[in-house]
Amino acid sequence: MSVAYYLACLESGEYVWVGALGPNRQAMPEGQAGAISRFALAHRGKPLVVVSDTHPMLDDGGEWEASPEA
Repeated sequence: MSVAYYLACLESGEYVWVGALGPNRQAMPEGQAGAISRFALAHRGKPLVVVSDTHPMLDDGGEWEASPEA
């Protein structure tokens, strides 16, 4: 089972795929650097975190959830 990782903006609930780790802990194909850079620039000055699809970050005691349009 692989674990996917996303760069997420806690303020907007939007996210972009960064990459994944496979079951043998090898890096799987990474997200596109251009998309990640554009996301970071569009959300500069806002709180950004890396979240996984199996262990989402907690913010103020609540589970992180992505917005439906992301």
